[in-house]
Amino acid sequence: MGAKLKAFVAPPPPPPPPPLPPDSKGFSRSRYWVLVPLVLALNFSIGAYVLVKTTLRDKRISEEEIPEELTSSTSTSTT
Repeated sequence: MGAKLKAFVAPPPPPPPPPLPPDSKGFSRSRYWVLVPLVLALNFSIGAYVLVKTTLRDKRISEEEIPEELTSSTSTSTT
């Protein structure tokens, strides 16, 4: 009876295939080698634009003439 049981046992499954080797070029050099410098240049340009706009706005506000009514603390009235 032992010989009949061995005939019905399924063979073990084959071993899984070995994992693929990692890409030797790396992430940033394989597909995105053009995109990374472009994004960095765009980021720098936007930062410079925002910096220049805020400094010009602050300079314009400080150079504007302040009305005389707001600067004088004592009111001169003639009665």
